[in-house]
Parts: sequence; structure tokens; C-alpha cells
Amino acid sequence: DGVEKEEEEEERRAREMRHKRAVAAAAAFREALDRHENRIRSLQGERAKIRDEMTRDLRRWERYAIEELEVLGQRTMAIRLINIGARLDLESAYLQALVGILNKIQVWIRQGCDENNTPTGVDLEVFLKGVESGIEVDEIIQFPNLNHNLSECKRLEQESSSLLQKYREMVDQLVVKEAFSARKKRLVRVLQIGDGAAEWDETYGRYWRAESAESRRLFRAIMLDERQS
Repeated sequence: DGVEKEEEEEERRAREMRHKRAVAAAAAFREALDRHENRIRSLQGERAKIRDEMTRDLRRWERYAIEELEVLGQRTMAIRLINIGARLDLESAYLQALVGILNKIQVWIRQGCDENNTPTGVDLEVFLKGVESGIEVDEIIQFPNLNHNLSECKRLEQESSSLLQKYREMVDQLVVKEAFSARKKRLVRVLQIGDGAAEWDETYGRYWRAESAESRRLFRAIMLDERQS
């Protein structure tokens, strides 16, 4: 009887310890879920802000007839939104993995933390030891394509930051109202391009030239810029 009681007491203490470890792991997983949910809300807000700001910018460059900024602005907005989308996908994948593991831990707790009936499909001891060691939950869990997704997010973040810096530098350079003398020089340049390419038309008795993308761009930048009116 004494041996049985001692074994029962030992089993009770072991069960209590397993319960304590499982509760601590569940708490860590819930904290991780909260973090990722907050990141998703933050990213969604950032995405809406980018769309709003960049759309206003693009309309502005159209009014100012600054084609270079229109093109670069469109590309910058696209890459920034793709970057946000990739990060949202990654956060969603983390959430899905966390919820799956947390549910199994909670079921095991409700079943009494029986060491002979641990959750299937997960290495529970890895998570329990990781949490006890103070390792971030994100560093413990694994899911398909995790490393690829992390690498892709890093690449897109670098590309997005580089484009945004280039875009802002171009904005600083080009969004300046020209003095009359500078604008006059640009107009003369357009006329010189036209004169140099003009050909005599015997039928109509006049000089003409084929339209070029460069002269059209220069003309738009001079005549359609609402700041100059």
C-alpha cells in the first residue's frame, strides 16, 4: 500500500507539473496570437494609408504633367502593396499554425495532461521546452514554405525601401515650380527638336515633322503643368 501511495503521489506531482508546463505554453501561444493579430491590423492600416497617399500623389503628378514621377510612383505603389500583401500572407500563416497547436494544447489540458495521450501531429515536448527556455514562439513553430516566405518578405522589403527612397528623391528634385527663364529654355528646346526634324511637304507647301515621344513629353511638361498657369 505504501508503495502504491508513493507511486500515486509521484504520478500526481508529475501530472501537476505537466499541467503547469502546458498552461504556460498555452499562455505563450495566446500572447503570440495577439502579436500577430495586432501586426495584421497594423499592416492593413498601412496598406490603406499607402493606397490613399500614393493615389493622391499620382493624381498630383498627372496635374503637374510630370511623367517620370507618374511612372515611378505607380511602380513604387505596386511594389509597396505587394510587400504588404506578402507580409499579411506570412502573418496569416503564423496565425493558422499557432491556432492549430494552441487548440491541441488546450484539448490536452482539458483531458488531464495524460502523458500517454499527448496531442498527435505535433512534438509537444519541443514547444514546452522552448517556452520554458524563453524562446520566442515564432522561432519554435514550423509550417510549409516558412523559410521561403521569410526570404521573399525580406527581398520585397528591400526592394520597396529602395524604390521609395528613389521616389522621394525624385519628388524633391522635380516638384519645384520653374522660373520663367527656365521654362522658356525648355520651350526653346522643344522648338529646336521640331525644327531639326522638320521636312518640307510639297503637297501642302509647309514644313512638318513626325511626332516623337520625347517632344510630346517635353510639350506636356510645359503646357499642361497646372502650376505654371
